[in-house]
Amino acid sequence: MPAIIDSYSCDNSPGCGARRICKKMAIKFDRATQKMKIDFSLCGDCKGLCVRGCDRMAIKFAPKGEMFDSLMAKYSSIDIASGA
Repeated sequence: MPAIIDSYSCDNSPGCGARRICKKMAIKFDRATQKMKIDFSLCGDCKGLCVRGCDRMAIKFAPKGEMFDSLMAKYSSIDIASGA
């Protein structure tokens, strides 16, 4: 289950609940940019605990393909750890 962070809604808290709940440790806080990032190489086959764990509702489910591309375009200022 790829996920995307809505950078407009995310408060970028280093103590992010979604980050703590991610069993793959795909959500990371980048100290250089002071933003949360999702490493797409780690994000994948879970049940979306991060989406439910985000109290700011800043993480969106994004199945790969057309919907993923659409959400990436909508949240164009998103930083991703994979560099893609």
